[in-house]
Amino acid sequence: MIYSNQEACASTLSQIDPFLEAVVDDSNLNLYGDDTGSVATIREYSTNEIVIDAVIQQTTSMVILSDTYYPGWQAIVDGTPAKIYRVDCDMRGVVVSPGTHTIVMSYQPLSFKIGLGISLTSLAGLIVVGVVLAVRLRRERKPHGLVRFAQSLKSFRGGESFVDIEVDQDIER
Repeated sequence: MIYSNQEACASTLSQIDPFLEAVVDDSNLNLYGDDTGSVATIREYSTNEIVIDAVIQQTTSMVILSDTYYPGWQAIVDGTPAKIYRVDCDMRGVVVSPGTHTIVMSYQPLSFKIGLGISLTSLAGLIVVGVVLAVRLRRERKPHGLVRFAQSLKSFRGGESFVDIEVDQDIER
């Protein structure tokens, strides 16, 4: 069965047998038949990845995971990307053909990829600015600290100094 919003989904769920039917948010999906001999087993389960081994007996079916549907989840069935459907209002499902399959669902949100791209671009920009500033400062080779003080003191006294300080421009290179 198909629904258009959460209220319609909840209403439709009360009209079906959830062991035999599922409510899906895609009007192009038409799966009918009884494939009660099929089995799906969770092999690995972590926060960002779930690996499911499925043996589908007779007809193309949907393997439904009772975890919450959320954008950012991606599915791969036997190495090929597959669509994740919103099933029964809040769960995830993947369509698989008859046979033995490995289904990998991994959480890879677009927001993380965008944030990573922005961070790396900002870091590259800071590095470029740092290098440009370092090159400019090195080219100018301004005297530092005591050397500047000695130069200003010497010029203030009209070129005479209490102590004759030889100013070496190469102190800080």
